[in-house]
Amino acid sequence: KKLVKKMCYLCIIFSSFQCFDLKFFGLSLFQICLIITSLIGMIYIIQKQYIIRGDYLCYSVLMFISSFIAVLISTNPSAAKGYFLLDIIFSILIIVYVNVFSKRDVYKLLRMLIYSQIITIFLSIFTYYYFYYGGGLHVGINFFNIPIILDPDLIRRMQASSQIRLSLPYFSPPQLSVVMSICIYILIKYRELFKKNVRYFLIIVFSLILILTGSRTGIITLVLVLLFEFLTRKKTFSNKKMNIFLLSVIFFIPLVLNLNDSLYIQKFLNRMVNIDILSDRHFLVPLDGLIIWVSNIRYFLFGIGYGSSINMVGAHTFLPEYFLNSFVTIIVEKGLLGVSIVFYQLKMIINSCKNLIRKDDNLRCVVSGVFLIVAISFVFYEMQHNYFIMFVYIVYFILFNKKGAIINE
Repeated sequence: KKLVKKMCYLCIIFSSFQCFDLKFFGLSLFQICLIITSLIGMIYIIQKQYIIRGDYLCYSVLMFISSFIAVLISTNPSAAKGYFLLDIIFSILIIVYVNVFSKRDVYKLLRMLIYSQIITIFLSIFTYYYFYYGGGLHVGINFFNIPIILDPDLIRRMQASSQIRLSLPYFSPPQLSVVMSICIYILIKYRELFKKNVRYFLIIVFSLILILTGSRTGIITLVLVLLFEFLTRKKTFSNKKMNIFLLSVIFFIPLVLNLNDSLYIQKFLNRMVNIDILSDRHFLVPLDGLIIWVSNIRYFLFGIGYGSSINMVGAHTFLPEYFLNSFVTIIVEKGLLGVSIVFYQLKMIINSCKNLIRKDDNLRCVVSGVFLIVAISFVFYEMQHNYFIMFVYIVYFILFNKKGAIINE
């Protein structure tokens, strides 16, 4: 059990190393770590001859079965391979983590999630320096003699108005922004996690990274969850000063960093206030996805498969290999099984809202708030295939597994 736990911790730490081109047998070091952990974790569970009962089992089984169907019917093999591997490992790791860790371990798991983002700080500094002083971003760059292979499309997304948009170690700035929002929220709400000075330092650094992603998604999700807590709280925040400090950092850091670059500030602020839904692809792409889903009985029952939308024509706009809305992507790619998965996610959202309203336990509130950030981000962007998000789900299942009875094999 100790070995399995150590491997599980290692998976969380390695979750931010996806950009490093250290591949063996066509797999990254992190993917190999996931596979090994899944195997030894299942061996441990089989040897114990019992498994903990709970809703997480239904969720993981739905993920497992729907993944095989989605990969078999996919018309985009290159994307389907990666998505299939992630979903299969995710469904197995849910079972492994819930049966290896207890609610007492959630504290350590949250610390590991924060530790996993230390590499993000160094990568952000490196990216910023490389962009402005190292000749710009290229397909291949060296991070302390470790090769990082950047996709040309990622390089395009990491720039706006001749300014950098931080993204590494994730594959888009919005993904990094949501991860930073989650870390900031954890650090604000769980004061026992680190010493005061360390917490303040990490909050400032993560807030700076959040701003430099140039993404609305992370800021909107964090503000909405904090606003929900504020509106559902009878008393003032016990950490009101920290919330004021955080919001000040979020809104004033870009002004300090870009005093001589009004174009970047103007474009970022315009993205926050100028929202024309009827012309915004973040609305039109999900709409087209739902239209495709109900247009064909086979699509409605079984879905279109992983990434198949890239080979389809939308009614209102051109389609990428996902629908810019994780809930819509799950439903359209996996059909009725996807609807069942989203149903469980909605139950988790309702449970999280109830916990934040009741506020009877700080740890439960923290994890609930983190999950709401994830859920809101699902509405604005494609986040389900982010490894960090995967571990947020696992922490939720560990803490809120209601049925603790044991079923003998």
